Amino acid sequence: MAVTVNIPKNADAITLSQFIKFKTSPNDLHKIMAITGKSKEVVSKWQTATVQQILDTFEVSCNTGGNKLMREIRIDGQLLAFMPDLNVMTLAEHIELETFAGQIWNEEGELIGYQHLPNLMAVMYRPIKERVGKFYKLKEYDPDTVPEYIEYVKEMPLSAVNGALVFFSTIGQELGSSSLQYLQKKLEEAMKEARS
Repeated sequence: MAVTVNIPKNADAITLSQFIKFKTSPNDLHKIMAITGKSKEVVSKWQTATVQQILDTFEVSCNTGGNKLMREIRIDGQLLAFMPDLNVMTLAEHIELETFAGQIWNEEGELIGYQHLPNLMAVMYRPIKERVGKFYKLKEYDPDTVPEYIEYVKEMPLSAVNGALVFFSTIGQELGSSSLQYLQKKLEEAMKEARS
């Protein structure tokens, strides 16, 4: 019996939920089930060469495609938007981002806590509360209301998740670099002042 399997060609066609299921699966059988949506009974009868080809293709797909920041995403009728102004981020948002990032990456920068990615994205992407033209205000971040839209977040395309993560890592590097430059400048000024 021939079985047709559709494997996403790039990160635009992979949902965050599918990616997490794939990455947290305990073995190849469960990974194939996450990729294809096929049952254990069906997948367990496939040849190992076929399984390996699907796994390899999916891995390539996860790393193929854009990682451009998407300001707005519509998922099943729900419009989610990216934080419009990082300069007005609340302390709660900052703490949550830092906490979830600490649960996702280890000290070496390796991604280890895949299951926390939706929580991180739910801080960055939220429903729009008000809109005037292209400008919008997000619903205030409240951990108690995240369950209202977390299922939509889980259906975000992996490319959008990658774009948000690249954006934040770039901002973090720039801020770190700027802070070091600022501290260096202040140190030099203090040393000049001390010499005079």
